Amino acid sequence: MRWLALIALISALGGCTYEYPVTAFIKDGRLAFRIGGSGRPPHVNRVEVEQMAKQPITVWQLTTVKTNGSELREVTYGKTPPSFGQTAPAHPLEIGRVYTVYVDTTDGGGFGKFAISESGEILQVSN
Repeated sequence: MRWLALIALISALGGCTYEYPVTAFIKDGRLAFRIGGSGRPPHVNRVEVEQMAKQPITVWQLTTVKTNGSELREVTYGKTPPSFGQTAPAHPLEIGRVYTVYVDTTDGGGFGKFAISESGEILQVSN
């Protein structure tokens, strides 16, 4: 009976996933995304930015070239960090449109929504 309880516990722990906050911000005059909070950077497998619409449009996508993801805390829109490949090129973003940035990690993932104001300010959009 103890073995069944141990197997159930291991299965439950193995199925845990972590949700990382993803925030858009301006860094050195360019749009960037912060993944997670303090602590060790997550191991990221994919970053995708979509324009919100009836049929969402992928405007940029990166995937890692490593099997177990690459540590990534921040990424600048349109720039490919080491250990990643660009699988969809960065398109110009439109003022006033809402975008969603998705991040897949080895232990979960996360997303955030943002828009760009006419003044160039990044506006966080509620999920």
